Amino acid sequence: EFDAILTPAACGEAPKGLDATGDPAFCSTWSYLGVPAVTVPLMQGANGMPIG
Repeated sequence: EFDAILTPAACGEAPKGLDATGDPAFCSTWSYLGVPAVTVPLMQGANGMPIG
């Protein structure tokens, strides 16, 4: 038995390249609490990068 919380990982499409990691609004709480997280990209945006 396990518990899970499903939330979006990001508020939009991932940024291209390695210059930025995007807005941390959705992951800051989990990082602060030290909770393990998994991201499963299910869709692609206009630039071919994963959404959410």
